[in-house]
Amino acid sequence: MTISIGFGDERIITNMMGTLVGGIETTSASIVQLLDQLFKRPKILKEAIEVANSNDDHLMYRYCWEALRFNPINPFVVRHCRTDYRIAKGSLRAATIKAGSTVLVSTRSAMRDGFQLPAPSGFAIDRPESVYMHLGYGMHTCLGDQISRIQVPEIVRRILQIPGVRPAADIDFAGGPFPERYLLTYDAPASSGLPT
Repeated sequence: MTISIGFGDERIITNMMGTLVGGIETTSASIVQLLDQLFKRPKILKEAIEVANSNDDHLMYRYCWEALRFNPINPFVVRHCRTDYRIAKGSLRAATIKAGSTVLVSTRSAMRDGFQLPAPSGFAIDRPESVYMHLGYGMHTCLGDQISRIQVPEIVRRILQIPGVRPAADIDFAGGPFPERYLLTYDAPASSGLPT
């Protein structure tokens, strides 16, 4: 049986390389940025640590994706409009994007839109999956979609299981878009003789 995916060899190689290169930066960025959001919310952090220690995969995923909503790794995407396109057709905010226009689509804004979700500034783990735009949709879905849904919460779980884990400094972006350094500290076991 032959399955056609519509990709030539060049596109397949580009996607393979993109996954290898992009997967590291986006995974580490999402982990750092969502941990930062959890550490800023002591009550939520306490709940997330309990979940990490309970080994509830689904709930850990919910805490991670909700935390990342406050500082997503893709706050916007850039697209080029090939044909005239009417957005929000039939509403008061309808507008036409002209062919050739560059469009900046703010996923950060969309994930905090008070017209579309209740209490957008609150932390809620029961939001519909459609709220989270971290991994894109349709033909623009992240190549690492299925891996990220498992990998990110599992790494976060392991970090939150470390007794007394907390940031030692703010995220250092080193002038770029991705976190370059995020120091954490933790409580060493009393019998280890190690400094805390």
